[in-house]
Amino acid sequence: MVNNWGSGWQVEVVVTNYRNSTVNGWEVAITHPSAPRRTGGWNAEFSESGNVVRAGDVHYNKQLRSEQSTSFGYQGSGTGMPASGNPLPCAGS
Repeated sequence: MVNNWGSGWQVEVVVTNYRNSTVNGWEVAITHPSAPRRTGGWNAEFSESGNVVRAGDVHYNKQLRSEQSTSFGYQGSGTGMPASGNPLPCAGS
C-alpha cells in the first residue's frame, strides 16, 4: 500500500520478469484482510472474488522481456486495505 487517507487507500505493484526468457502474459492475486471495495485501477484488467483482487496484463504490458518491469495500481475505500510491507517475490508460469 502506498497511500492511506483514512477512508481510502491506494496500492501500487511492480511486476518484474526475472526469467531468462520473455513472459507473454502475467497475473497477480492480492489477498486483502476483508472484501475490498475497489474504486478504480490502472495498467491492468481487474477482477475480485471475496477478499482477493486479481490483476492481469493488458495489451500494452503483456510481454515482459528478461529483467523488464511493468506496474499497476488500484484504489479502494473502507477497511479492506491490504497490509503494507516490503516487496515480495512471486513465481509465475
